[in-house]
Amino acid sequence: MSDRMIIENSMVTIETEEGARFEHPESLLVEMLRQENTPPLGGNFLPDGIKFMEWRDPYLLVVHQYSPHVRRLLWIDERRSLMQHGPGVVYRPVRLSLPYTLVFAFFYRRGGKLFLTHNNELYFRNQSFCCETDQLFYPALLNISRIETPRRQRPWICTNYLECDPQSDWTQHLDLLLHHLWDGGFNLSSEQNGGASWYTLSKGIHRDLHPVKKWERATKKDPRFALSVPWTPVPLTFRELVECIFEESFNPTTRRFLRGAPLRKGGIPLAHRLMNFQLRAKGGRKTGGTDA
Repeated sequence: MSDRMIIENSMVTIETEEGARFEHPESLLVEMLRQENTPPLGGNFLPDGIKFMEWRDPYLLVVHQYSPHVRRLLWIDERRSLMQHGPGVVYRPVRLSLPYTLVFAFFYRRGGKLFLTHNNELYFRNQSFCCETDQLFYPALLNISRIETPRRQRPWICTNYLECDPQSDWTQHLDLLLHHLWDGGFNLSSEQNGGASWYTLSKGIHRDLHPVKKWERATKKDPRFALSVPWTPVPLTFRELVECIFEESFNPTTRRFLRGAPLRKGGIPLAHRLMNFQLRAKGGRKTGGTDA
């Protein structure tokens, strides 16, 4: 006989297949479900620019959007730089028109806190994101690598050298990610590590993008130039993309980007999760399954 769970008269009764019987107040089940469906935001106000959040314990996806703007970036000076990436690269400042930029920041829960993973992505749009059926576009920038997965090509933000203080909260981790993305130098790391950046892959979509000097001139002529560029479309809607991200996060073959993130617990029966939750509340050990 499989495990049985009966809810009656404000009590939850669990009968295991081994014949054991446990009783818990219904309020314990409600609290467990509340915690599973509410991300541990720590009481923080949401930072400016957040357009979307989705929580699937133990993962939180946060989508941050900047409006179109002209941004100063440090871009590799290929004529002067002897190094193509890493220490020793020579950069020069460039001012580039950018469209709406959407950063997909991916967090995991450990204990009662959220931690940034290395599974973060960047997208462009020529209009503000407002609907789950919206289409996204690949960002024509260096250091945003094309990563192949079974269902899509990811525009991965390289964060190999980004270290977040474990004592900081998730909003500070998000702020570090944004500064790392925009304030770090844009070099040829993606091209030199067996792949390609989405800047290289975007050659040919517009005559004023390559080389970057043309982008600079177009920006000087029209600060909203980026909104006229036909960026390379992602062949998925926003909602389809979100589903892919969570599917990949629970797939052991793609978890290498998460660096220590916990395995999925979604397959654990409700009765086992409740018993584990009750034991954790008492400081005991869990009875089985995978705990996040």
